[in-house]
Amino acid sequence: MIEIVGLLIISFYCSFLILAFISPFLPIYLMWRTAGLSALALTAGRLLEGPVHWSEKNFAYTMGIIQVSLFISLIALIIIIRLSIAAAKTGLTDEEYFGPQNSLVCCFNKLAAAAIGCAVGIFSFILIAHLLSGAVISRYLDLSVALLAVVGAYYSFRYIGCEITIGALTALSVLAASSFAGSLQSIRILSEGEELADGRPWCLSTPNTERPITEIAQLGFFSLKKTRAYPNLGLIVLEDDHPKLVAHWSIRKQRFHHAPNTKVLFRTCDPINNFSVKLENHEVRQNIFAVGSGSYSVSATYHPNIYTDRIYIQSNILLKPEYIDPRKPEILEIGYKAGDLHLPEKAAPLRMIPHPENIGIDELPVGYGITYAGAEERTGRKFVITCFSGRYDERKCRIRALDSLLLYSFRLPFQDIHTWSEATDKVAALFKSFRVERQHD
Repeated sequence: MIEIVGLLIISFYCSFLILAFISPFLPIYLMWRTAGLSALALTAGRLLEGPVHWSEKNFAYTMGIIQVSLFISLIALIIIIRLSIAAAKTGLTDEEYFGPQNSLVCCFNKLAAAAIGCAVGIFSFILIAHLLSGAVISRYLDLSVALLAVVGAYYSFRYIGCEITIGALTALSVLAASSFAGSLQSIRILSEGEELADGRPWCLSTPNTERPITEIAQLGFFSLKKTRAYPNLGLIVLEDDHPKLVAHWSIRKQRFHHAPNTKVLFRTCDPINNFSVKLENHEVRQNIFAVGSGSYSVSATYHPNIYTDRIYIQSNILLKPEYIDPRKPEILEIGYKAGDLHLPEKAAPLRMIPHPENIGIDELPVGYGITYAGAEERTGRKFVITCFSGRYDERKCRIRALDSLLLYSFRLPFQDIHTWSEATDKVAALFKSFRVERQHD
């Protein structure tokens, strides 16, 4: 299918160039028809090619757009000048504009109707794909759309005879063929996913704002959620007991390809052996996510953002009632850190953290910063505590605590900074309560 789509795109672009180039030199009744067909070919090619990633919009891309725009403008100018001259000299009669009613013109009209139908079929297919995006109705949704298009094409064929019917038949045939091809997407995703996993536990991840993949009906061409902002589906494998995003699915190319640095966009998932079989049998655990060397299940009430190496949640468990702002909940974070936590050289030791009452924070100059760092004797955790004081609406300290490989990050009001150790215990206990047993099978 990849090669077919690529050949279609090239064919449409070549047709656009050839038809646009020859159109000004044809009789008037063929000129405007050919120019219209060239515009349709360009539109169809752009629809199949899809949006260009921002990283590829370089100088060469810009020059290409400029050249195509100049080419279109030149052809349009020539056509306008020719029509103006013809109208000024003799005026445009119906026969000059629409052409003689012979078999050649009739055949051309039918070919034009078929070309228009082809473009309409492609547009309809893409439009339906966006309208049904995220609608998990049935795993046979793609086939249902294809069968409806076949029925429509059959009735169009029975009453064939005019250009409109030919266009409808072509459009419905293109829609049916495309839907039948799209119905194989779930099979491609699962078979290629097993191949790329190469025996390792794996799973399919979605962007953090979308529903996790827990049933095969979500992988249909029309059902799979589509967006221009980021890849639509990621492949995560368990490598050295840690989840890793290795590829993402291209809907237009119908294959996985190497994943760029998009881990900040994809939530993680729960890698397991024989994921495709478990998905088919509805045995994929819901709301379980692999993070670092552990697995977690976080309630939606915390509004979690869960990635392969960290979790963000919203919680005010560290704040006193007078400090809570319902519109701005505090963010608590846990991350799996491979390296050590850097302790600033000029930071004061933890034992020098004073009680807030002993510091006149209103007397501190704007932008004045206080940093404390060191290892806590009681737990062995390493801390970096940064407080920005002065005349700010929010006087909060950022606390980062490294406990073995786990890095906790959160904020405390400056007035409660003396409770930094107890607050870290609360955060660690909360994230520990989310831990669940990891299952590979």
